[in-house]
Amino acid sequence: MKYFIGIFFFIFTLYAEPATVKDRLLQGKKGDFIISEKDHLYTALIIHEIQNDYIILEQVCTVQKPDSWKQWLESARKGATSWNMFYIDLYHNELIDIYSPLQKKHYIPETSSHFIMTLCNLPLKQTPENQQKKIGPPPPSGELDRRPLWKPSKFVDGKKEPFSSLDIRTIRWPDDHSEFSGKLCDLYFDHDFAFPFWGQIRTGHLQIIMHSIDSGKNLSNNISFPDLPPSLLDQTLEEDYIFLTLQSYPRQQDILLYIVENSQFPKKITPITYSVEKKGTKIYAKIPIEPIKQILTQNSPYQWIISSRQAPHKTLEVPGKIFK
Repeated sequence: MKYFIGIFFFIFTLYAEPATVKDRLLQGKKGDFIISEKDHLYTALIIHEIQNDYIILEQVCTVQKPDSWKQWLESARKGATSWNMFYIDLYHNELIDIYSPLQKKHYIPETSSHFIMTLCNLPLKQTPENQQKKIGPPPPSGELDRRPLWKPSKFVDGKKEPFSSLDIRTIRWPDDHSEFSGKLCDLYFDHDFAFPFWGQIRTGHLQIIMHSIDSGKNLSNNISFPDLPPSLLDQTLEEDYIFLTLQSYPRQQDILLYIVENSQFPKKITPITYSVEKKGTKIYAKIPIEPIKQILTQNSPYQWIISSRQAPHKTLEVPGKIFK
């Protein structure tokens, strides 16, 4: 859970105006980035890629502070202590995949990762002025509070800049028995930028959760997210059809489907025609059984071979359900 707290606050606060996080994700821009610092650990979050139904976020951590964060992020990122890419299906609100460029390895998302995605539908509320942080001690009881509102610092490409239009929003953390359970969090945005510049939990004392030290746009990035082969999530038989539920990255959703009978020698691989419906990273294939009966020996075990037209060398072979 703690591993994802930092990235949750970034994901959960990507834009000020829309009603939900999912809406804000769709308004982010490729190349937006922000740098935060806590206990001498620097964390960069970058919108690596964004489309209508998915987003890829990068999280890079280091203990070294470069002269220019943008130049460091656009180079080899020497000295990075961790570097992860998060592939999020916006249609289903699911974290699909995590990839580490440092270790060149994919990781299966943990339960806490999926928990983060359920928060994407929580509402954002405008913070009332009487609840916003102010400068100086509060006035005596009964007197009008005339203190000016407090503003965090805003840095863009290493330079301090004024807010063009400060927008303060409040979220409530769910009752999940964590250290933030049920607490309110205030987030400080500028209207023309995707990420918050400051975030703090409302407690008896100030608890900073996000303190930005730099930000920017239009980050160039030569790193690509290595897509895995399509995966089969489910297969069912209903009357005269086989229904397959597949998961595949949007860049390789032109699925190629083949069938091969296990007992045949030499094996004959036959392409299969099917109808399809696509929703986010999910693909729902509807396959008539009758043509398959003409290919296979009755009750014979067989395999599905699944790939994509975009990456035919990446294949998945899985047993098919036996039908009569």
